[in-house]
Amino acid sequence: MPHLLIVDDDDIRSLLTNFFKKHSHWVTVAADGATMFAALERHPIDLVILDVMLPWEDGFSLCQRLRTTSHVPIIMLTAVTDHTDRTVGLELGADDYVIKPFDQRELLARVKAVLRRTADTLAAPAPSDIRPMICFADWHLDVARRELRSSDNTLVLLSGGEFDIRGAPPARTDTGSIA
Repeated sequence: MPHLLIVDDDDIRSLLTNFFKKHSHWVTVAADGATMFAALERHPIDLVILDVMLPWEDGFSLCQRLRTTSHVPIIMLTAVTDHTDRTVGLELGADDYVIKPFDQRELLARVKAVLRRTADTLAAPAPSDIRPMICFADWHLDVARRELRSSDNTLVLLSGGEFDIRGAPPARTDTGSIA
C-alpha cells in the first residue's frame, strides 16, 4: 500500500485523503513545510503531493529543500496556470505538475505512473561502497542518489525527467539534425 504525503493548506486535503484511501493508499497530511518535514522524518513516504501556495514557505522552496535530502517523488499541485511556474517546479525537482481544478482519477493515474517510474530507484538503493557512478568531463552522476555534481562538488538538482533521459539518444529533428 503506497504511502502518500499530501501537503496543502486547503480543504482539498480531506477530499484527497478520502479519495486515495478508497484507492488503497495510506495517507498522511500536512498544512505547511514544517509539518511536512516532520512527517517525512516519522514515516517512510512513497510520494509527496505538494501544493505551491502554502503559508510561510511556498511549495517551490520546499521542493528544492526536499530534493537536497531526499529522492522521494514529488507531484506539485497548484491553482497557478502559468507555464513558467510549471517549468520552475519541474526544474526544481518535481516529478510531475498538476493544475487545479483537476480530475481526481487523473491525479491517481499520475501518482501510479510516478510510483512505477521511481519504484526501481527507491526500492533497491545501491550499497554505499558499490554506488553506480557515471563520470563525464568534469561531472559525476551518482545514479543511486540521483545526484549530479560538478568538479568543485556543487550539487546540481535534476528533475525526474532530466534524470530519466541520461541514457537516451539525442532526438532528431525533421531535417535529420540532432536537436
